[in-house]
Amino acid sequence: MMWAAPLMLFALNKAPNFLTGKIANDERVVFFPTAATQINETHWNIPIHGWIFEPEIDSVKRKALIKALGKMFQLKDTETKSILRQRLMPFAVDNQSLQYVRITIVKSGQQLIHRLPRSAKDGHFFGNLTMPIEVEDLQDGKLHYKAIDSERYFPG
Repeated sequence: MMWAAPLMLFALNKAPNFLTGKIANDERVVFFPTAATQINETHWNIPIHGWIFEPEIDSVKRKALIKALGKMFQLKDTETKSILRQRLMPFAVDNQSLQYVRITIVKSGQQLIHRLPRSAKDGHFFGNLTMPIEVEDLQDGKLHYKAIDSERYFPG
């Protein structure tokens, strides 16, 4: 029964993120480019696609996998091994499922907040916003938004 206390503490530590959409300090959010479509003269459909995950940089299991791949490819020099590690680490992450991300969009000088649907098992989340877009809301022809986090900046 001694295992129950640490398990409860872990669950309570993750509960605020699950309930409030707060992005944990060890989590990252990446947004993928999407193309909005005009519905009528005033409104646009804006698809949003993102990914929430923990990099797990210190994971022994992930380091062992990357090391094994390096041996399989018969990589010898440290520079090549470093490049392999840099390129594979984004695929060796801990995806965060059932999390929702809140984004903020500045429109007509006002900050609008939207809560996107919860992430799937692979950490990806998808949302669609329908809203009027004015030319002055765009920067370089793009509508910019960001995930809400108190200390870090995750732009989209």
